[in-house]
Amino acid sequence: MRRGRPWGTVGLALLAAFVLGGAAAAAPAETTTDHVLVNAAGRNATRSFSKTLSVDVSLISGYTRKSFDGDEGNWDGPGYHASQKATLSGATHLGWGVTFDVASQISLEGLAKRYALDFGSWRILQEGAKPVPHVVGGAEVGTIPGLMLLTQAPGDTASAFSSAVAFPLCKGVIGVAHFSTLTPGSTSAGPFGSYLVDDGTDVQTWNRNHISASLDNVVLNGYLPVARLTSRAGRRVVQGNVVDCVGHPMPGVAVKVGRVRVTTNATGAYVAHVGAGSTVVSVSAGGGSVHTRVRVRSS
Repeated sequence: MRRGRPWGTVGLALLAAFVLGGAAAAAPAETTTDHVLVNAAGRNATRSFSKTLSVDVSLISGYTRKSFDGDEGNWDGPGYHASQKATLSGATHLGWGVTFDVASQISLEGLAKRYALDFGSWRILQEGAKPVPHVVGGAEVGTIPGLMLLTQAPGDTASAFSSAVAFPLCKGVIGVAHFSTLTPGSTSAGPFGSYLVDDGTDVQTWNRNHISASLDNVVLNGYLPVARLTSRAGRRVVQGNVVDCVGHPMPGVAVKVGRVRVTTNATGAYVAHVGAGSTVVSVSAGGGSVHTRVRVRSS
């Protein structure tokens, strides 16, 4: 029986290149995400929130990031051209922004309409509930109930769209992430047919699909103010949970139980082993503070 030839140096090098190349090809592309700080300079309504809390907006497929100034961004999309005259062309763009307001002055619907209905003649294509994921430390701890709008410029051939999702934070503050794509304004190229994106998709379909998909890439990232601290005392032990102002668990926050400091787990729970007697339990996180007092038994 004839044996195969052993791998030589060149063969091993080729094998390593193949394996590494395949691994690199399989690795997911890094997502571009911009962070709009809730408590940024000049935002009086949100100054009591954590300075690390942000509304994150991630780039959607088919676009590249052009600019971001801390509140607003612009993405460049694919080119488009007239179906019967390729030289009649341009490029698609998508602009977006995040802002905040006070709930006592405007409703969720009113805030969404302020940005999704830029012009009175635009029409609402879709309106409804849209949950916004709330993430802490890379893990989702819950969702914020939001309201979304998808609107279109007047006319059956209009390819300009806007969308927005408004959502409550707490402390009477609401936020909105809004998107718009205005080029080209119409899918009609007149005597030269209709405008198509370079992959063959008509621009109206492209713009509508991507302005809608943008809403799926909005995330609230970080701690909201702590609002509730539960404490149950047992025999030389205190345990409980830490919850924020919208009812989500707060993982990874420090809880002080007398002189002992412990950290909450992934579900916002903590356990502290302490001496007997009256003990103060306190936590400060997300721009809020709460405390309580318990009596720990010795036996």
